[in-house]
Amino acid sequence: MRISRSFLSPLAHLAVLSVLAVVPSASAGRCPNVHILLDRSGSTSTSGPMGTRAQAADEVVKRIVDKLGSQLPLGMSIFPGGGCDLLTTIPPSASSAMDIRRALTTSPPAGGSAIGSAVKATALLPSLRDPTRVQYQILVTDGSPACSATLDTQAGAEAELMSALRASPSITTYVIGLDAAASTSDINSLNGLAIAGGKPSAMTAKYYPANSTATAQAAVDAIIADLLPIGGCDDSCYATGCTRLTDLCILGTCRPNPCAGVTCPTNQYCYTDGVSPGACVKACTARCSMGSRCRAGACIASPCGDYCPAGTVCNSGSRMCQPDPLCTGVMCKGTSKCSAGLCIEDPCTFITCPSSTRCVPWEGSCEFDAGTPADMGGGMPADMGGGMPADMSGGMPADMSGGMPADMSGGMPADMSGCTPSDLSGVSVDLSTPLSPPPDDQLSPSGCSTAPGSSHATSLFVLATLASAFALLRRRRPPAS
Repeated sequence: MRISRSFLSPLAHLAVLSVLAVVPSASAGRCPNVHILLDRSGSTSTSGPMGTRAQAADEVVKRIVDKLGSQLPLGMSIFPGGGCDLLTTIPPSASSAMDIRRALTTSPPAGGSAIGSAVKATALLPSLRDPTRVQYQILVTDGSPACSATLDTQAGAEAELMSALRASPSITTYVIGLDAAASTSDINSLNGLAIAGGKPSAMTAKYYPANSTATAQAAVDAIIADLLPIGGCDDSCYATGCTRLTDLCILGTCRPNPCAGVTCPTNQYCYTDGVSPGACVKACTARCSMGSRCRAGACIASPCGDYCPAGTVCNSGSRMCQPDPLCTGVMCKGTSKCSAGLCIEDPCTFITCPSSTRCVPWEGSCEFDAGTPADMGGGMPADMGGGMPADMSGGMPADMSGGMPADMSGGMPADMSGCTPSDLSGVSVDLSTPLSPPPDDQLSPSGCSTAPGSSHATSLFVLATLASAFALLRRRRPPAS
């Protein structure tokens, strides 16, 4: 059969769209390194509205740690040390928050403002040479560089900041100025350092002032808003993927599917939320009565009539779904969503429901699938029933006969013959409270056949979509002259 270019084009588009529809994308890019350069020179003992400048600097650092410590690699260097060198260096890492807080208590003000020496030393840290990340420094200082080294003059410090900015990878520096009781010389110094660092403020002062609790908070918040990519950042497997093909990214960590290899008796299925061990649970193989719904194999009263969407709960008084107060302010990454104040994965990602049932998204119950069309043999999900073109009711178009892959000629692949893939259960994203561990009489340590993975559901979806395209295009083909 000769296939024209006009036929291949829409088919190719459908294939691409089908693949994109089932492959999740990363929620955010890789996180930048953020390194704090903390000035503990003798001049930071100068008093101001927040106590000493050093105390104001501590509040700045604590706010940075509170905001970023659990999100991205964070490090800190304190200067000066015994001369014009560094006193303490904590390389950027995702677990440095406690070390940074502890270091603040062991570094009283003393010595000269060795800003140029500090910038030069930190630029050599291996973590700040990582080409796969964007690199930032936050210099917290009262300005006016001064130490015995030549590069610790104003000109020398600015030259080191510009050198770091031109490096590969580039290290951009924000300057937070401890400007309580600052002289004109200090102000000019802070402005010059901020411009040389490559990230001056858009305000009149080119540095970010921190001379009160309010200004310190505003400075940190403005810098964080500027350095974080839109949508935040993500260093978990949601963004990087998993090394082993058999692993899944579950709550940001690569783990095997807890239901892999677990087999259950007829009309039962393996339940897991991705973290809990896989356990066999009963499915609802019959329709629940009006006003009730299936949960873990039993019909229970349902005041709201159905399952509430992600981040909501059922209000039994109003009989309506309402926002879950426990999820207020909870930010979940990747494929996870909030339930009862915690980020969870959709159990339907890990389980396969028995024949004639479908998985309830974000709960994991296998409920009776009343919408399965008879001519599909009970194997297609309910929300696809009735959605195929009319000319497919009796089979494939004539020019497709004999053209299906061998493993489709007699029905579904062997390991899907008795099951409906759970991740094709529907397009709505509903959330109910995650299933509790099933009663002992519903557990089955013995096994039957290994539960199929979600890759079969992906293949079925793509094949069904392409088959529909063939039929539609055949109907639109003009009759032969």
